[in-house]
Amino acid sequence: RRAMLRSGVGWGASVAATATAAAAATITVAVPLPASAMTAAEAKQMLAEREAAKQAAAASVAAAAAVTYNDFERTELGLRYEVVREGSGPTPVRGQSVLLQYTLSIGGFPGEDDWIKIDSSKGFMKSPAGAGMYAGVGDRGILGAPIVGLDLTILSMRAGEARRVIIPPTLAFGARGIGGLTGSKIPPNSPIYLEVELVDIGDLPLLDPEQELFLRENPLPADRRVVPAEVRSGTRDAPEFDPAATP
Repeated sequence: RRAMLRSGVGWGASVAATATAAAAATITVAVPLPASAMTAAEAKQMLAEREAAKQAAAASVAAAAAVTYNDFERTELGLRYEVVREGSGPTPVRGQSVLLQYTLSIGGFPGEDDWIKIDSSKGFMKSPAGAGMYAGVGDRGILGAPIVGLDLTILSMRAGEARRVIIPPTLAFGARGIGGLTGSKIPPNSPIYLEVELVDIGDLPLLDPEQELFLRENPLPADRRVVPAEVRSGTRDAPEFDPAATP
């Protein structure tokens, strides 16, 4: 009514218009509504397209996972990695503050075909120094979900070291993936591709009793590098870096 007053339309005219609209609506109801059937068909088509897109994403993930990366080292729990640059000094302990530069992706490493960035310490409005976290406590995950493979990787690195790592689904988001109603941000059974540099390691943590209890009740699995048979037999030199067991 206020809109009518502002536009100068009289109340009687509006009533007449309303009556006309009501009559038209009554006539329309008596006619079959093919539009409703079209809407259902469109909804069915949309669901089919969404399912096809999810299957294509899963196929892309499977294809990327099939890449062998023959020069990568392997751990007992399935992490695969190469050391791009060696570091020095001790490895961090759980709860110790560290500074990272990292990029997480699916489908491959940055620059490879079909790679999709999931998270990164680099980019607009982000500190050029890197991202801080506490090592080995699930401090930096995706949508609140920790990445065990990231924790294990950081705990086996030294300050200044850079790696490329393939985290298997069993040490990431498993068979469920992660995402929302419109489709998974990370499809089920997706390996996570990690480029990471351990920029710096802070002081040893001073833990209170509650924090110590948390670490005891939430242990990380032990993981060691798998030593290839040719290294054990002496036909190939072992790499200088040999991560110790993670406590």
